Amino acid sequence: MSIFPYDSKKTGGAEVVAKYVDSHMLAGLNNVNRAKWFIVPSYDNPEELSLWDINIVWVHLPSPWINIEPDRFKSLFVNPYIRQHVSMYVVQSEWHKNDLVTAFDISPNKIFVMPNPVELSKCFVGKKNTDRLKLLYTSQIGRGFHILDRALKYIKDDNFDVYVNVSSLDTFVEKDQFSDRYIYRERLPRDEYFDDLSTVDILPYPCIWGETFCLTAVEAMASGARVVTTNIGALPDTTGGFARTIDLPYVDFSKKGEDEIYFEKVAKLFAKALDEEIKDYRLGRFNPTEQINYVNNRFNDGVTRKYWEELDKKLALYTV
Repeated sequence: MSIFPYDSKKTGGAEVVAKYVDSHMLAGLNNVNRAKWFIVPSYDNPEELSLWDINIVWVHLPSPWINIEPDRFKSLFVNPYIRQHVSMYVVQSEWHKNDLVTAFDISPNKIFVMPNPVELSKCFVGKKNTDRLKLLYTSQIGRGFHILDRALKYIKDDNFDVYVNVSSLDTFVEKDQFSDRYIYRERLPRDEYFDDLSTVDILPYPCIWGETFCLTAVEAMASGARVVTTNIGALPDTTGGFARTIDLPYVDFSKKGEDEIYFEKVAKLFAKALDEEIKDYRLGRFNPTEQINYVNNRFNDGVTRKYWEELDKKLALYTV
């Protein structure tokens, strides 16, 4: 039985990470195993914190999204009574830690940075087709697909296929609105996903959401795909300088109509970067060896296990 409250039938980032930690990281970690864990977004009642000696809040969302979550999630960060029972907040990157400290005035000493584990044993470089390239967008639609859709209209090269893997479509786009340019698929089971990822040439991810880690980008890098993304959130740190990134322009969303202007600006910037990357890729200027070595060295199970051991030691010293 898992110590984490997650829906085993779901395939989102939080569920994928929790399943892997369950099976690979927890052996012998007494304090971690006896703690009460709350995952944000989660499925438990925060009021239960007062019933446990060690309470861990494992956060998978940036502060702007926490602020629009239901009160039972948000209370873990803003309700003084509930906060006093939180032993530790576990986050996915230094950027994520700073985000929560700034937004909710949480003591840095109560936040532990725990990079997501990466299933490196399943990542491999498969057969690539450098003639007709394979591009893959695999994330929630609202995190950047509408930017990609706009950006592709500025790229004259059409000798590539764009696959879109998502668990469900949301309010940004309906399935019948997809143009013939996209090959839409439901999110694949994990083993099938890694097989598919091994054949991807470029992962275009024009993210405008504050990524706290971005497991998708890291898995793509480990599988030999070129990542083209933005500089938002933890993406620059997580990708280690091996992705082609664009700097997002400033925007004041309080001004009427500014969002549409912003989206178009980002789309044009991203189109330029993606177009250049497609040209370079066709010319054989991309070699994934260094980025694969980077991911294997930074995110292997041995390194990740040390983070969990360090957390276990910290919890041994902690009293609520």
